[in-house]
Amino acid sequence: MAPTASTNKPSKDLSKMSKSELLRLLQTTISEKEELDKKREKFQKKYKRAKKALDTGQHSNESAPKELIPYPTGKTHGRGEFNLADDLLYHSEVSKEDYNTFIASIHQAMAAAGISSTATWQVVRVGPLAEVLDVVREKFPWLGGYENDWPATMVMKQYLRNSRNHANRKARNAVAAVAAA
Repeated sequence: MAPTASTNKPSKDLSKMSKSELLRLLQTTISEKEELDKKREKFQKKYKRAKKALDTGQHSNESAPKELIPYPTGKTHGRGEFNLADDLLYHSEVSKEDYNTFIASIHQAMAAAGISSTATWQVVRVGPLAEVLDVVREKFPWLGGYENDWPATMVMKQYLRNSRNHANRKARNAVAAVAAA
């Protein structure tokens, strides 16, 4: 087997390969393509941000203070409002996996701080919220680029709202099942 011109991998006559060898070759090719697609997507995001910065005259200057990303107008839920995931993925170098880890970390930190998942935002004490924000800031340094840590507080509010609604829906369904029996 001689190496091909485009790669340093040895070439092999595909007609002489067994089905299992062809499947392995196909699987490795698919996984390599997926890795390249991820790298391409990450590069495109960086390119778009750099191009936007150049077009708007916002050149990165380390000595200048970094402007914090403000809270977007609108709400994080409802029709026609902004999407938190899209906003985070657009403004920072956060991948989808990092975003999912961010969400899970906030939920775990809230449970560790003793915040009830059925409480409303207004009744949660400041101390436990500060604990959660400290843990999240330490684990995700990119959060410092956002004004008042609004992404973390929005995730906490969404979590409380969704878990409370889920608990209420579960209770209603249980009552309906008992009433029907």
